[in-house]
Formats: sequence, structure tokens, C-alpha cells
Amino acid sequence: MIRRFLLLISFFLFRLTCAWAQPESKSALATVDIPIESWVGKRFIFLEKPDILRKFGYPLFLTKDYYSTKSRFDTTLEVEKTRTLRYNRFVGKTITAVAVEQDSDRIVVTFVEDGTNLTLYTRAYKGCIPDLALFDELANAKTKWLGKTIYSKKQYLTNYDSQSGSIGSLKIKTGSPLKVIDVRWGIGPGGPIALLVQTLDGEKSYLFTRLSWTNWYLDHWQDSRPWQLDFSE
Repeated sequence: MIRRFLLLISFFLFRLTCAWAQPESKSALATVDIPIESWVGKRFIFLEKPDILRKFGYPLFLTKDYYSTKSRFDTTLEVEKTRTLRYNRFVGKTITAVAVEQDSDRIVVTFVEDGTNLTLYTRAYKGCIPDLALFDELANAKTKWLGKTIYSKKQYLTNYDSQSGSIGSLKIKTGSPLKVIDVRWGIGPGGPIALLVQTLDGEKSYLFTRLSWTNWYLDHWQDSRPWQLDFSE
């Protein structure tokens, strides 16, 4: 009897040790918040923008003169009036951070475009650069939510047309169950992940959210997950 009891204890301790030794799951890795000071080597993607904002381009620049019009204008890469990057040239492209430096009261990040080695510069505001998303987060968001049912904390979903850039809304009840049928890139820093969801009535629309606090204003970071502001699991 004592021998059997000791065997059971040994088996329990063995299983517990194995559980502790297991690597972190993909879902756990997906919630890592990366401050801007740790961006070197990280890959980012240029997000889509609503049609009304596309003419302003992206707030990254070919030189550290930023908005200055003194440097030579590149018609294929820059918006002439602002010297920001042209939307149609860079949307969907990826860049890698190669340097993060403090410059006066702002942090300057240097990127290199993947495939062309084009060097780009920008100044972050409170640790955030609009219209960029951490590239790895789309795959992690798919692992976490695709095929799952979530429950909205909002009264509206977003109807978004990627081609035209037009935005509308779909009214729903708070707490409505939503089936996640696809996970795509979203728009803007506040909603870099777009969950294509289906209501109980069969209507499809988007719920824009964040997987982590990475590339979001530092004074808005919280201990809870950002997506918990939009829905519950």
C-alpha cells in the first residue's frame, strides 16, 4: 500500500516537472509588449489607411531633415508638400529597425526597407509611430483568435473596403457573440489587427483591435491586454 502511494506521488511530481519544462505557447508569446527602445532587429509593415488620409502618406522620411523641403524631391517616394512617404509606394511593404536613438525630446528610429535597403528615418511620439505594425503579430493573432467566438464590448463594428478605403459601421448589441472567420491587417496604430467576424444573423464586419501595446502611446499602456477593451473571450 505504501509502495503504491509512493509511486503515485512520484508520478505526480514527474508530470508537474514536465509541465514546468514546457516552452511558452504561441499565445503567450503573442502578448509580449515591446517598448521602442528594444525595436532594433524587429520587422514592421506599413498598414493600410482610410482613403481620406492616403494623400498625406506615411510619417517617415528619406533624410533626418524630416519635413524640410530643402532636400531634393523624389517623385517616386515622397509626397511633395510634406516629404512624407507616398502611400501607394509603401503600403504593405516591410521595414526593419536598425537603430533607435534619443534626439532632444524625441526618439529617432532608423529603418531599412526589406528588399531594397532603402534607409528611412522618423521621430516617434510617446513611443509610437503611426501606421506601422509589428510584422509577427498577424500570425500570432491568427493563432489566438481564428475560428474562435468572441464577445463584443462595443455597440458598433466597422465596415471597411480595402480597395476604396471607405469606412462604415454596423450596429450590434454589447456582448454579442461573434465568430472570427478571418484575421487581417487593420488600419492605424489603434487597430493594427482586423478581425473579420460574423454575427448570429450571418452579417460580416470588422472588429479592429490590438494584440499588444507595442507601438502604442506609452502613457496609454496598461497591465491588462489592449484587446480586452474591445471584446472578451
